[in-house]
Amino acid sequence: MRSRSRKPWTRRSHERSSAWSRSTCGGADRVTKRRGFVVWFTGLSGSGKSTLATLVAAELRLRGVHVEILDGDEVRTHLSKGLGFSREDRDTNVRRIGFVAKLLARAGACAMTAAISPYREVRDEQRRAIGRFVEVYCRCSIEVLAARDPKGLYQKALAGEIAHFTGVNDPYEEPEQPDVVVDTANEDKAVSARRIVETIEKLGYLEHDSPESPMPMPHGGTLVAAETGEPTPGARSILVPADVRAWLHLAATGTLSPISGPFGEKDATRVRKEARLESGLAWPVPIVLAAPPDAAPASVVAIAGTSLEVHVTELWKDADGTSRAKGDVRATQAVGPLASTIRAEAARRGGAASGLVVRRPIDAEAHARLVSILSQDGSVIIIPAPEVDADATRESALALARAPELEGRALLVMTPLPVLEAHRDALLQAIVLKNLGAQRALIRSVPGDPDPFEGFTRAELEIEIEPW
Repeated sequence: MRSRSRKPWTRRSHERSSAWSRSTCGGADRVTKRRGFVVWFTGLSGSGKSTLATLVAAELRLRGVHVEILDGDEVRTHLSKGLGFSREDRDTNVRRIGFVAKLLARAGACAMTAAISPYREVRDEQRRAIGRFVEVYCRCSIEVLAARDPKGLYQKALAGEIAHFTGVNDPYEEPEQPDVVVDTANEDKAVSARRIVETIEKLGYLEHDSPESPMPMPHGGTLVAAETGEPTPGARSILVPADVRAWLHLAATGTLSPISGPFGEKDATRVRKEARLESGLAWPVPIVLAAPPDAAPASVVAIAGTSLEVHVTELWKDADGTSRAKGDVRATQAVGPLASTIRAEAARRGGAASGLVVRRPIDAEAHARLVSILSQDGSVIIIPAPEVDADATRESALALARAPELEGRALLVMTPLPVLEAHRDALLQAIVLKNLGAQRALIRSVPGDPDPFEGFTRAELEIEIEPW
């Protein structure tokens, strides 16, 4: 039967940090296994656990540590599906998280947990079981949490409309002796993240002078690209706007890692408000797909005019009432793993890679300045993605790639890249260039304009930013 010969859908994951390191002793190489540990974030809903976990994870990945984040909502959806909110079920959920975290640490990784874990006894139980354990208490008052809650859940709980809401009508027991206390209502998140990293160093779980990797990690730590498989029989074909097609294509090629397809409600809401995914990872724009009328979870829609499908995992309503579909992008014909290909080529050419997205024509003065900046680097990644005057923009990008000073080092990447508002566009450029292997992003700036990266730390972006 045809269904028996179909290639199963899977996704590629590349370039995770290794839990193994190589050192030299007596002139011979030896491989040493890094000892893992667990960073356990606890605190009320909305207190910043996931955001801080993402920031700390970014710094640790820069140092070559393999980090996995166990987010409370994701664990509830998968590992603890079916559990309720009784004391017994909450404890079971925390024990499951602790068990997985202990296995990751035993394998040499850093496991970060970002769940409320309200009861002190079961948290202390996990500390005893794991050993190499850092407890981080994200402290924030109910008043502050209610004020910054976009969905108004705290107000509903305070009004008695939601039962078993931790901190309001269900207890939360503060840690008695946490390793770190962060006041997320008043302390800058970058300061909090730095204090957490310093504590990990003091406990001996992380070296003070761990070197940075010569090739930056992909955004979020994993390079994700769509596998190719046969078309899904019966998939409904839908027309989507050109910019949506471009986003889906970029996701399929790994260029938007770790994004695997159109967003669900939580990610879309937080990105619009804060330029962050629900996990806390910096992200410039929500990628949303209008759902056809007959769409359902586990259904498949084919994107007309492309070789892409979206395998739907969730349906939700946008603020304007539009039905949306969250899902993973798949390819029915090879689209090419652009990100991993460019990263491999940049690494082959050697040296630290720099990159830039060319949105407007480059005049002679700017051309000379860019050549001067880039001539000292290794490979150079150039993406012509016009905002205005498309032909002139592409020609000037090509002229830059052909500059004699960059001979043999310039990589011209032709891929669609939608244009965003200025500050969001700068973040998009940095993320895309990092995913393609650049350690430095050259971002066009206009004197007097505000810093487009205000609110984001160097550690979480994991790429050097240089205006030009």
